[in-house]
Amino acid sequence: MNEDARGELQPVIRAGESLLWAGRPDPAWRWRRGDLAATATGVVFGAFITFWLSLAIGNGAPFFFPLFGSVFALFALWMLIGRWFYRAARARRTAYGLTPTRAYIVVKGSVTTHPLRESLTVRRSGEHVDVVFADETRPGRGWTAVGNTGAEFIMRSRYDAAFYDVADADGLLGALDRAQRSVTKD
Repeated sequence: MNEDARGELQPVIRAGESLLWAGRPDPAWRWRRGDLAATATGVVFGAFITFWLSLAIGNGAPFFFPLFGSVFALFALWMLIGRWFYRAARARRTAYGLTPTRAYIVVKGSVTTHPLRESLTVRRSGEHVDVVFADETRPGRGWTAVGNTGAEFIMRSRYDAAFYDVADADGLLGALDRAQRSVTKD
């Protein structure tokens, strides 16, 4: 159990609950589910805006056109590069906790809880595991995307619905088994 995360979670867990497991996401850069779509979006926007800006600047368009295009260039850069830095920084500010009845996600002091239920989504990739407690997507017009891409605010997804990139997979899954056994007893 990660003692640093435990110290951050202890003040926010409900009275009568005890932590079975506490940890943090791994901040290392890893290719994840959802990264292909985010990267492809960045490439398409980057290619288009490079073409558009070269035409606007090369043909002497009014200053508004390059200014307008720079907003899209920033978006493309975010989707290609910025979201990786953001995701790593956010992981360093996130703590996860599991009690016999609920999951706690603390991001920079903001607490989200999810009651444990019998059916959870567990995704294991190598030494890391994701445990999804709620729907990762937010309803929108058309498409939605998975969480933990670093672009949730753009792609209509959530970060507070799961434990992502947990390197202590065996510890978390063991605690989750104990918690689910206690939930099914009740």
